[in-house]
Amino acid sequence: MPADVTGLPMPKIEWTKNDVPLEKSTPALNIDKQELSRSEAKTAIIIPASARSDTGGYTVTASNRLGTAYRSVNLEVFDRPSPPRNLEVTNIKAESCYLTWDTPEDNGGSEILNYVVDKRDASKKKSEWEEVSNTVVDRRFGVWNLITNGEYQFRVRATNKFGISDECKSG
Repeated sequence: MPADVTGLPMPKIEWTKNDVPLEKSTPALNIDKQELSRSEAKTAIIIPASARSDTGGYTVTASNRLGTAYRSVNLEVFDRPSPPRNLEVTNIKAESCYLTWDTPEDNGGSEILNYVVDKRDASKKKSEWEEVSNTVVDRRFGVWNLITNGEYQFRVRATNKFGISDECKSG
């Protein structure tokens, strides 16, 4: 986010995020300031690899003994959702069960479109995941046609227009 600053005497340049001062550069956020002349400068915030946590209101303030000027911008970073939470297996029957879960803490800045439900044979150490459904819209799903006395592990992933979340697994 670049900004040109003009003033005489040269203004003090300060950046804030959500009204909290950004004092110095970090590996995740670089604050660049260059004086071009006695009355002109360039400044910028550079975010090499943006993350959802970079979302917020950024303000650059230029002030000297004659006054203060500022400009603000709102930055929204979009991503795939965080994983669903608290996956529970309930109503366990011989050949079926129900899965329930909570929505992800962060939808990635985009509505959750659907959930992907997978199962695997938990009696084998390295069995492959098998997709049960990729069109689940509710946070409750019935799994049918299970093998009587079988051992299963389930996982649920959330989908938005930016991708599929990491998984939330049953115990």
